[in-house]
Amino acid sequence: MQKAHALRDLTLAAADFRNIEMKNGLRIAGMNFSFCVFDNCTFQNSIILSSFFDFCLFMNCRFSGIEGRYAVFAGSTFVNCTINDSVIIHSNFMGIETDNCDFSGNDFYYSNFSLSRLISTSLDDCNLKRTSFRAAMTKGVTFRYSNPEEAYLRKEDL
Repeated sequence: MQKAHALRDLTLAAADFRNIEMKNGLRIAGMNFSFCVFDNCTFQNSIILSSFFDFCLFMNCRFSGIEGRYAVFAGSTFVNCTINDSVIIHSNFMGIETDNCDFSGNDFYYSNFSLSRLISTSLDDCNLKRTSFRAAMTKGVTFRYSNPEEAYLRKEDL
């Protein structure tokens, strides 16, 4: 059995990451990636715990099979990104901006998207129970097969 690798308790703030792959059981815990740029990066089958990705720019990034808890993405921008088939619960996406993103097939239980600006983004087939979208601005957002009635979301955003 291969031992999983870990990034733990480091600050790599304001760094640029291009064409990086973080996958195959990588454990990211207690990390600070604040104000970083992630361009064409892959996060796959990894664990993200209590780590900061706040005020980052994510361009053309792919997240899949992520197990995340207490992660902070607040104030970040996601452009042409996918987050699929992941469990990212109790996490903070407050004030994020998305454009042309696919966030489908995820469990966002008890996460916070308040004050976010979501444009042309799919949140299809997601668990949104107790997820907050208070004062979020949505345009071209879809919630097919999700449970937005269990989220804190304005009815006009459906």
